[in-house]
Amino acid sequence: MANLKTLAPIALLLGCSGSAEDESSFTCDVVADRDGTYLMEFETLGGTCPDQEPALVRLDASAETPAGCVELSPPEASDAGCTLEVRRVCDASSLMAGWEIETTAITTQQDDAGTLITGTLQLTVRDDLGTLCSGTFRVTATRQ
Repeated sequence: MANLKTLAPIALLLGCSGSAEDESSFTCDVVADRDGTYLMEFETLGGTCPDQEPALVRLDASAETPAGCVELSPPEASDAGCTLEVRRVCDASSLMAGWEIETTAITTQQDDAGTLITGTLQLTVRDDLGTLCSGTFRVTATRQ
């Protein structure tokens, strides 16, 4: 069976986003600020998925929706360009046949350069028979 401790990094690789807690202090570029390699760390807030292991993830907000993924709603950006919520479902059959991962990523860009992003990730993993696990995680992403 696939390692359930690596679901969150995979989900973020398939679609991460950023937002600012206090958008009045700076503005963000939805594409340029969310680009690079980030160390992703996860704190489990609840759910049935296991704790997630830290991982290096390449973020590229300018990329199209990843192959095998479908947007559940259009990505939403705030007026200041800092808040971006991404909701999608992606085929995860590369982990295990018949698997899919549904995610909602809402994160907080903590500076104008996007070097630190924090927020939450909700994910649900399903196979042909139903839900395997679901969980909510606090995410801290630090550009490397």
